[in-house]
Amino acid sequence: MAGLTVRGVPRRLVVWLARHLRYFADRIDRAHAPKATHWRFTFEDHEGIRFREDDRGCRVWYIDDADYERAFTESDSAARQAEQDAQFAALTAAANRAGAVLDEYARSVVDSLSRAFMTGGRGTPGD
Repeated sequence: MAGLTVRGVPRRLVVWLARHLRYFADRIDRAHAPKATHWRFTFEDHEGIRFREDDRGCRVWYIDDADYERAFTESDSAARQAEQDAQFAALTAAANRAGAVLDEYARSVVDSLSRAFMTGGRGTPGD
């Protein structure tokens, strides 16, 4: 493989030049430069895409940080988390309403007990 050339230029020189050009492109505009991940993927029969952490398959690339964030925000787990957050908020609101009702009930019980204690069981104080 060392003897392979690309239009008369040794392959090793082409690879070296490509790596250095990629390095300088990242230094100039890091935010919009395509980035490679350590993940790779293969297409499997009866399974679809399988993501791998070994050296087999095609490397996964993303264009910029916004694309990378979309992988999280548009995933099924993000939608599931948003649904769970909405359910939690609804349960919290219901618990707060129930707590307010219980507080009002407790105040009315305390008021009626204190009135009963002040009157000695009679209807009005001083009877």
